[in-house]
Amino acid sequence: MSESRGIQSIEIGCHILRSLANASSAMALKDLAAASAMPPSKVRFYLVSFLREGIIVQDSATGHYSLGPFAVQLGLSALRQSDIVSVSREIMLGLRDATGLSVFLSIWGNRGPTIVQKFEGREHSPLNVRVGFGLPITSSPTGNIFCAYLPKSEVEPILKLEKSGLIWVGPKSRSLSSIATELAAIRERGYALSRNQLNEGYAALSVPIFDATGDLAGALSVLGSSLHFDNEQEEADFIDATKRAAAAISSQLGYPDPESRRPLPAGEKD
Repeated sequence: MSESRGIQSIEIGCHILRSLANASSAMALKDLAAASAMPPSKVRFYLVSFLREGIIVQDSATGHYSLGPFAVQLGLSALRQSDIVSVSREIMLGLRDATGLSVFLSIWGNRGPTIVQKFEGREHSPLNVRVGFGLPITSSPTGNIFCAYLPKSEVEPILKLEKSGLIWVGPKSRSLSSIATELAAIRERGYALSRNQLNEGYAALSVPIFDATGDLAGALSVLGSSLHFDNEQEEADFIDATKRAAAAISSQLGYPDPESRRPLPAGEKD
């Protein structure tokens, strides 16, 4: 068997399971069949095997189907094996190669956004952007991502540290209320961008990464000469590439992806 071939019945079964996973509640057979674009009789054939293996369960009162204990075990095992640093590596390298910019990954630590992985671009980035380095939360694009998507209860203690001078704040620490409009705009467009903010002559772009629960897992950022961002088309390309890379990492972490609703193999819809 060649590497490109697979077992079509397994792919069809996964298509049915994906429909269940995308549902907000247990599904009746007719609804599951409609969501899977298959006849109910064919879907039932797969459900019998899934029930036997505990992948799905059926409510005895309503007859509706939902994911079962074995599906839960699979999900939990996938989460345990998912590490944002390791799953990001190849995607970050691809982003670096595609844009030529330096790429870094930050997560939320006890002193705010902290760089945990970085790949240099064609032009070396400033020395203060390195693994282990903490970024200010109100005066950097990466910090703004965390401000925009984390609860205030998590952000405010770090703001107090910035205001007290215990951690680096960059040019100036700002209050959340003073940048509320800016944070709303970041949530609307899905990225934060700045020029000459922390380092003169450099521009930075940051995009959120989400986990399986929909919570913020980290921020993916690119950094390069501000001259690259002066070209509107080049800037748009950087934004698009970084957003797609962040979405790919989020997907690896289990974040629901509309693109996951892949079509059935050709000829298998009937």
